[in-house]
Amino acid sequence: MKNPDTISTSWWNSPWTGRPRRRWGRRIIVLVLVFLLIGLLIVLRPFIPNPFVLNRQPTSSLSAPSGPGNWPAYGNGPSHTRYIPGVSRLQGRIRWSRNLGEPTDSSPAVIDGILYVGGFFKIHAIEASTGRHVWEANTTGPIHSSPAVAGPLLFFGQLDGKIIALERSTGKFQWEFQSGNFVFSSPTVVKGILYIGSGDETIYALDAQTGQLLWKKRIMGRVRFSPAVQDGILYISSDRRNLYCLSARTGALRLRYRMFRDIADSVAVANNLVYFVSRDGYLYTIRHGAREIPGQYQLKWLWMQFWLWGLPVPPPRPQAGAEWRSSPKYRWRGFKFAPAVTPEALYVGDRIGFFYARSAIDGSSLWDLWVGSPASAAPLALGETVYFATEDGSLKALSRNKGQLLWNLRLSAPVIVGPVYGADLLFMRTKDGRLHAIE
Repeated sequence: MKNPDTISTSWWNSPWTGRPRRRWGRRIIVLVLVFLLIGLLIVLRPFIPNPFVLNRQPTSSLSAPSGPGNWPAYGNGPSHTRYIPGVSRLQGRIRWSRNLGEPTDSSPAVIDGILYVGGFFKIHAIEASTGRHVWEANTTGPIHSSPAVAGPLLFFGQLDGKIIALERSTGKFQWEFQSGNFVFSSPTVVKGILYIGSGDETIYALDAQTGQLLWKKRIMGRVRFSPAVQDGILYISSDRRNLYCLSARTGALRLRYRMFRDIADSVAVANNLVYFVSRDGYLYTIRHGAREIPGQYQLKWLWMQFWLWGLPVPPPRPQAGAEWRSSPKYRWRGFKFAPAVTPEALYVGDRIGFFYARSAIDGSSLWDLWVGSPASAAPLALGETVYFATEDGSLKALSRNKGQLLWNLRLSAPVIVGPVYGADLLFMRTKDGRLHAIE
């Protein structure tokens, strides 16, 4: 007979106790798989288009008008190349000047002989050939955004966060959309969709005809510059050292290009490349249409850490889409603003007083010219001439082929935005609040 006080250990090996152990093992495997699935969804989510967005179609096909004498939006169109072929050289004489009051960073748009520009709580419509006011519209905020024109409508962003549409013939308000912070970015309109960024770290795609939201994309950093759109791809930078390449139709991420410093101006798209200047003084290019494999950046970051720690791994490859970069001979000079880009060359000024022509294909040097003062805005290439402004208040014209100085015009004050061409005239805004028309 067994002693009732004796504790048996036979339970330890009983088949009943093995089942909970196997259950815990299965639970751990399931938890690991769940966490891996969640991580995969986090990585894939920015690249997957929202299916509801596909059902939201723009109600019109409004786009920026083209044609000789028109400048419909920032950079002269969705690709921001700042280049118009076949234009004869201007003579460098001021036809008229007009005081618009407190200066803003809004550069003009010119359509059918009428110039539109934002001001301090005002929008101006001016006859391009004479400087005569056609109409003025009061606004609820200062306008540093450059206008975009599409069909009968005129579009602006305001510092109070509103995005507005007006009838361009009368200045009558048509619709407004309220974003979450300032709008310094200039709108771009393509195929009935208006694209614009905001200080609320969001990119908006609106129906250009009605102002209804089609999609929005939350990003890292505030948006100050105009989006570029080419072949269904939207390019836009933020002040957190990122360039975003998105589907223009849905906002789904294609590529996020990370920088060491902020991007200094809007990008330009041409020659199957995307050109942009960083505050480190370099001009960078990435391949137009490049894609990032989901998770590629995270894996490359880990690879970079292993390489920096001295582990036996090869040096990491460049980011997806990276092509080439260019800089002045001495990097501390630094490029300053967006380039003007032609099929053969790009033109850009620096921080101390040089102006450069570089190959648009590989960035190699074509010519450099000492002009005596730093660039104050992005340049403009018209026909065989390139025009640019400097901080001493000068507007200069150079031969595109050899960099020969053709003429130098002293303005009333330093220029605050790049030159705009329309109605056979060049338009410049200066820090004293004046708008100049140059023939």
